[in-house]
Amino acid sequence: VGSFAVQLAKHHFDCYVMASCSDKNMELVKSLGADEVMNYQDPSFLKAVGYTKFDVVVDCVGGDDYWKAFKPHLQPTGVYVTLVGNERYLANDKSIDSFNVLQIKTDYLFRQISNQLGASENYHILTGSQILSSDLRIIASLLDKGLLRVVI
Repeated sequence: VGSFAVQLAKHHFDCYVMASCSDKNMELVKSLGADEVMNYQDPSFLKAVGYTKFDVVVDCVGGDDYWKAFKPHLQPTGVYVTLVGNERYLANDKSIDSFNVLQIKTDYLFRQISNQLGASENYHILTGSQILSSDLRIIASLLDKGLLRVVI
């Protein structure tokens, strides 16, 4: 998912892309189009962001600690999008089961209500149900043009 996010941001939205990954994937992420790559295994990687203000942060890992860390680095109209929610999954051997899916959906509902009330309008959870067929046409077009690589 992160590899697609980097490529879409760079090749479809024409963004300057800062990405984080493990040390072993840094060259791969650069080859996908990231302008800057940070090693998230380095405890000071968030400090490397410095005073940068982001328009969009896409979180593929989950965890409210990332939201809290990146919130001060968002532009006033910036958006933080998590694909997972407030809990870290697939880290520390925590897998996603049906109960976790229910937790993610519940968190999504509460975040959306909070957003509607204006309490946290910068935080969004992207779910599969929000993907439109027009989004898939964009992805297919980028694949046809060779601008999107599938990484396995």
